[in-house]
Amino acid sequence: MNIVYEQPAQFNRYVDETIPRTWSYRWRSLRSLVPAIIFIYVTTAELLALRLWQDDGLSAGELPLVLLAPLSIVPLLLVSMEALLRIRHRSKRVLKLRDKWISLSPSKVSQVRWEHVRVWRF
Repeated sequence: MNIVYEQPAQFNRYVDETIPRTWSYRWRSLRSLVPAIIFIYVTTAELLALRLWQDDGLSAGELPLVLLAPLSIVPLLLVSMEALLRIRHRSKRVLKLRDKWISLSPSKVSQVRWEHVRVWRF
């Protein structure tokens, strides 16, 4: 049995209410990246301070620049996460029924074995 159902992307607005409207989903996704963000922030601040110190010495007026410049990484990360979320929700959905498993894309779990299917809802 190899059956494939496709739902075009324009019909997602009728069935897909999973686009998160709160920051709780975004925070769950971002929470695992916090150590990497801190590492990148500290490394970037150190590199900028070292470069300024090597050029002509680090003055007190350049200290805010050293501390604020790496913060541009956070908005860039948030914008890219939001874009990926929106693109994923605008793609077509494909349901494949196979002999041993079901495949649904895009989804968190792409393959589900038939013995784990309890209820169908359309």
